[in-house]
Amino acid sequence: MSHHQACFESLPNEILIEFFQYFDAQELFQAFYKLNIRFNTLIQSFHH
Repeated sequence: MSHHQACFESLPNEILIEFFQYFDAQELFQAFYKLNIRFNTLIQSFHH
């Protein structure tokens, strides 16, 4: 039996952007900003 574990940070940008659409701007910044450079860049470029 094989166990696969996915890390949220390993998801492709396209999936993360879809996920981010469920948050308003304030929630998005509070939850994900400053976690890492990649998330910062995605959030800064993200537009609803």
